[in-house]
Amino acid sequence: MKLVTDTHALVWYLSGEKRLSRRARQAFHHADAGRWTVHVPAIVLYEISMLERLGRLRLSYRELRDQLALRPGLPIEPTTAEDVDETRSLGTIADPFDRLVAATALRLSAPLITCDETLSAAPAVRTYW
Repeated sequence: MKLVTDTHALVWYLSGEKRLSRRARQAFHHADAGRWTVHVPAIVLYEISMLERLGRLRLSYRELRDQLALRPGLPIEPTTAEDVDETRSLGTIADPFDRLVAATALRLSAPLITCDETLSAAPAVRTYW
């Protein structure tokens, strides 16, 4: 199975947070085992970097990048011009990071691992939680 992760889901998984749903946790475990792929949009890395600078993360950006380097089932997905084009159709999503994450999921035709209600409510976005 192919999925895309939102920022909070990735951070919660890599930091061992209990807020991650059982289904989402299993998806990441499948990716770690090489059975599934959970794409990490590049914009997620930028958002994590910003959150670290604001002191809102327990996991450092460097630790997160090191963890991703060890996990081939969690590849970093580049942001493309097509993703930016797609954000124009996602008017119900106000946050620009969320728009780009959702656009990446749409481009890859993959469900998005998220519990974000705004993303879940977007008609075009399929979520996995």
